[in-house]
Amino acid sequence: GGGNWERKVDEIWKIKGKTKTFRSPLLHYSHPALAEFLRSINERSTLNAREFYDEGKRLNLIEWLKPPAKFLQNYFLRLGFLDGTQGFVFAVLMSLHSFLVRGKLYLLWARNGVARVDLGKKKKRSESFWKILFLVWTILIFISYLYFLFQRGLSKWSSWRF
Repeated sequence: GGGNWERKVDEIWKIKGKTKTFRSPLLHYSHPALAEFLRSINERSTLNAREFYDEGKRLNLIEWLKPPAKFLQNYFLRLGFLDGTQGFVFAVLMSLHSFLVRGKLYLLWARNGVARVDLGKKKKRSESFWKILFLVWTILIFISYLYFLFQRGLSKWSSWRF
């Protein structure tokens, strides 16, 4: 059998032919350190934004709700809180990735004059809406962080390891 990669980011291997199962687990450590993970987030968010732009994908309310939803998904639905500090950091960073994709996509559209960035001019109602949405997203992460602090015990904060 054989196959080919589909998509530029979050690649999918499309298999042609028969498959077999490994007898032992396949361990995949994609990011050996936090610095590597951050580099990957920046690189992949740029590629995602470019791919969405090339597909003609536009931003709307639902798209801007995805970053806080990503945090909720990773921290609560996927039980990231059970992983302690690492689970919290992972949830925040994946939410950041989602936000960066949308921010970079917005900038790609703005560069071509489709999305306007009017600095110093009269604010539009929609601009205030996005600022409020970003504030809510920030507050959500901050509240989750405080919850995390109280779960760990405030006296241990200075000895935490990421």
